[in-house]
Amino acid sequence: MAATERAQPTIALAGQPNTGKSTVFNALTGLRQAVGNWSGKTVEKKSGTLHAPSGPRLVVDLPGTYSLTAASAEERIARDFVMDEGPDLVVVVVNAACLERTLYYVSELAVLGAPFVVALNMMDVAREEGARVDPVRLAERLGVPVVPMVASRGRGVDDLRRVIEARLAELRDGREPGGPDGPDGPDGTDRTDGARAPGDADASGRGVVWLADDLRATHRDLARLLGNGDGATRRAGWEALKLMEGDPEVVARVAARGPATQERVRARLDGADGLFARLADARYAWIRSLTGDAGGAPGETGAVHGAEQSRTRRWDRWATHAFWGPLIMAGVLLVALAVGGLLGFPLVILMVKGMFAVEQVVFGLGNEILPWLGGLLQGLVRGVGSVLAILPFLMAFYAVFGVLEDVGYMARVAFLMDRFMSRIGLSGKSFIPLLFSLPCNITGVMAARIAESERQRTLTTLLIPLVPCSAKIAVSAAIASWLFPPAVAVGAVLGLLALNFLLLALASTVFDRFLLPGDRDRRFILELPHYHRPDWRTVGRYVLRRGRSFVRKAATIIVAFSVLVWFASYYPTGEITTSLLGRLGRQLGPVGELMGLDWRMMTSLLASVLNKEALLATMGIIFDVPQQALPGAVRAVTDTAGAVAFMCAQSLFLPCVATLGTLRSETGNGLRTILVIVGYTAALSLGTGIAVYHLVGLFA
Repeated sequence: MAATERAQPTIALAGQPNTGKSTVFNALTGLRQAVGNWSGKTVEKKSGTLHAPSGPRLVVDLPGTYSLTAASAEERIARDFVMDEGPDLVVVVVNAACLERTLYYVSELAVLGAPFVVALNMMDVAREEGARVDPVRLAERLGVPVVPMVASRGRGVDDLRRVIEARLAELRDGREPGGPDGPDGPDGTDRTDGARAPGDADASGRGVVWLADDLRATHRDLARLLGNGDGATRRAGWEALKLMEGDPEVVARVAARGPATQERVRARLDGADGLFARLADARYAWIRSLTGDAGGAPGETGAVHGAEQSRTRRWDRWATHAFWGPLIMAGVLLVALAVGGLLGFPLVILMVKGMFAVEQVVFGLGNEILPWLGGLLQGLVRGVGSVLAILPFLMAFYAVFGVLEDVGYMARVAFLMDRFMSRIGLSGKSFIPLLFSLPCNITGVMAARIAESERQRTLTTLLIPLVPCSAKIAVSAAIASWLFPPAVAVGAVLGLLALNFLLLALASTVFDRFLLPGDRDRRFILELPHYHRPDWRTVGRYVLRRGRSFVRKAATIIVAFSVLVWFASYYPTGEITTSLLGRLGRQLGPVGELMGLDWRMMTSLLASVLNKEALLATMGIIFDVPQQALPGAVRAVTDTAGAVAFMCAQSLFLPCVATLGTLRSETGNGLRTILVIVGYTAALSLGTGIAVYHLVGLFA
């Protein structure tokens, strides 16, 4: 949409990952935010309102991307929004502690000719790392306003608002921008207007400021050719530069325009040898000239790297060490899981108890009106209760892992796990969603967004149901305690966990090599951000946003699934043993016999799809015994081999409806993904149960 057609000015917030972009977005928009998905994509879209004296402004937080050469859905969205949607202003967030690297995005943006300003964030981290940065000099060299910020503490936010308003006013009037407006620089002196350096681009960023004259002429001619004679379009300028770099996507796009265009492009590029290397040299020479003038670490000139003995480097000597790193990681993650469980479980237990109490009340009231109404109301309460009961548990783990992410440690976890994960077709980033799946598979499904490609995300999502959630582990522990002495029971549960992860590795290898189409290239590029203190406001907003997203996206499907399963559990007689679900369990009796299980155990397994935590309670209903008598009832209908087979089968069985609902809302092809997961987990669960039963029977 063109800027003139919009009801309010649009500001795009762009930059590389780990620059504090989300913190700047939160500071500008506060709670006036909307979270959804980009059209046709499963990538999260955040937008908010910046209220200014002259009216509201729409702020769109673009996905973090290292450059405008798109290799993922996130990078394409960020690139295409700037090129095709025509935002009135782009605010580029730059990390002052990694100035040379994060200015790369600025060099890319300058190609598009989009009007922009620079938010120089994390000035405090740069100072702690021993780096010095001069925003005034950087503004002079760039020719655009540069605002120093510590967004996590609210410093520079008002300055950025004023610069945005001043720049929008200049653009409306067709004037060239001044430099930074008003606030003091980091050294306490007043900042002066930033004058453009000779030979730099004009103030709007038009032109490729870092190209030599001959390269600039080539770029100009290609842009005019690709723009049908008009080189002013942002996309034409970007395509021209990427053609000079040999970008495969753009080369294929030009080839699709026909032989005539392709031949004219080839003729213009003939004789221009070594373009890619020359462009890279020119780009980094320009960046070094900027950072050399803007500041550096003590005793250095040129790019800002930080002091040799910085805090991040000292800590990473241990955190990324080949031996100590994994030990530290294991300790940190165990503590994180324990804290999340201690925070979330008490509320979950209270809400589950409340849910059961409400169920009994509505069941009795409904039955007094119509025989079937009680079961329907009970299913509805169970569906709503499932959403509410799991919510505090999810939010507790969102908070714990949000803190680890904000301080910069989760990137180290991905780094440490990448070597192992690459052997089974995954990258180190995929370990994070799998880890999040331990407390609850829902958190893992939602965390799978961090995968660097759609193929990696699909593979990770398919594997998440094989991670035993806390409810499955609790059921296994309860059954093991009925059968074995305490020490043996603990060993049985640990062995079951090992089996789950072994099967996960095997399934990942099979999916990666034989079932998933697409490029299996696993080049893994991961930035290790600087350690810094967590921003509690950012963590709090992250937790609230994730909680709202779960309720909004998954709740309707969860409630619908819950009503459907409970309907099957009570229709037509109102008793689960003679219901549709019970009849299906009886039909699975022959399969159960292969695992040493009768139809009641198979019906309990089917009912676990509704709620893993309620499996034991469902068994009590089916066996028609109180909970304290349930261990004896189970021992009476199965032997040790059958009980172990049941433990294995339930730990691999279909995910609960809450996870299925989240899968449906989080994946672009949700129904197909659900069908694949239901099919393979059912087959793997029953097949493993049968194999374990006969294997244990040989030694029991």
